[in-house]
Amino acid sequence: MRPLGEGPYYAVTVQLAELACSAGLSGNTDGQVLDTRGRVIEGLYACGNDLTSVFRGTYPGPGTTLGPAIVFGW
Repeated sequence: MRPLGEGPYYAVTVQLAELACSAGLSGNTDGQVLDTRGRVIEGLYACGNDLTSVFRGTYPGPGTTLGPAIVFGW
């Protein structure tokens, strides 16, 4: 530790928060994206973080959505 010298100094508040969000587009079990009325949007598919996650809006950590993305992609 040593003196930092003359200021000015600035500070910020650091707070815990979610790493990311995974409550994206609504979709069905075939990966098809649904509109606001629950109807399939023809030709539009999604997977991973872009599709509603099995984690219901949370993101437990890096890589947790890779499995669902691979399965829906396949």
